[in-house]
Formats: sequence, structure tokens, C-alpha cells
Amino acid sequence: HIVEVENAGRRVEQALTRTGRSGFTVRYAHGSVPNAACVIADFAAGDNATRPVLVATTLVENGLDLPKVNTIIVQDSHRFGLASLHQLRGRVGRGDRKAVACFLYPRRRDSLTPSARARLVAIADHKRQAGPELAKKDLEIRGAGALLGTRQSGKVARYIGADLYAKLLMDELTRLRALDIKPAEDCVAT
Repeated sequence: HIVEVENAGRRVEQALTRTGRSGFTVRYAHGSVPNAACVIADFAAGDNATRPVLVATTLVENGLDLPKVNTIIVQDSHRFGLASLHQLRGRVGRGDRKAVACFLYPRRRDSLTPSARARLVAIADHKRQAGPELAKKDLEIRGAGALLGTRQSGKVARYIGADLYAKLLMDELTRLRALDIKPAEDCVAT
């Protein structure tokens, strides 16, 4: 939420001041900021001398190439999907410096849903850093969904596992292709 962005920015300023850091600039980018693209461009042009800090909504999730940025802190990360967490983590570490992605979530682990807990464990798992591995884990967490319907999540893959689900799906597609069904010229949906 936009109100939370500015509150978070004030907390960042206070924390940096308490550590004795000075000369930093905190900028904000969200849907209500006029010329948010200019704010982000100014942020991207900054360097360690000016120590810019950008506090933003998820508008930074896609398409930004900020090679100088080496730290991202995501508040309420338990509310994000695995793909979004992966995209946010990908905003840092594009340059030659080592990067850090911090995903904040409530201290009380019982306040996390099982799915949220699984997403956070998956994003922290160093074996699943690549997109395809995370996509497979996301399939296991959310479920496969309706193959020919509109639902984007389902329970089948949860019960039998993503690997077996994929094998069954491929077997069925192979069987259907072997039927050599000719397209009908006039089809009426009923």
C-alpha cells in the first residue's frame, strides 16, 4: 500500500541515521508519484557516494536493469507469489558487486499459511535459484490448475507430485496425438 511505502521510508531514514550514516537520499516510487519513471531513472544514476535509497511498491518487479543496486528488502514477502519473489530478487546483483535480497515476514511462524511458508523456503533454497526449478516448486505449491479450464491452481499435482503429473500429462498427449483425429469443418459448441 502507498501509505505503507512512505512509513517504510521514514523507518529506513531513522535506521540509517541511527547507524551514523549521512548524505543519503531516500526516494519514493509508487503509482501516485508523478513521474515515477524519472524517480527510478535518478535512482539508477546514483552511486555509492550519494547512497540513494529507493522505497517502492512492486512496480520495480519487472523490467528494471539497475546494475549498481546491490540490496533489496521486501516487506511482507509472505504475501507474494514465488514468481514475484524471484523477480524482485532479480532486481539486484546485476552488476559486479555481490547482492543481498532480504525477505521480511512476520515473526510468528504460525501467522504464515503453509503455502506462504513453502514459498519462502523455496526462494531461500540455494538449489532452486534458477527460474525453471522455482517454476517446478511453484507448481507443487499452487497445484497444476485446470488443463482445459480457467482455474490457475489445483490439487492434482499436490497429491501425486509435479513429476508424476507431468509424466501423466505427456502420456495422455502422446495418446491423443496417436488418434490422428481430423478437424471437423463445422463445429457447434453445446
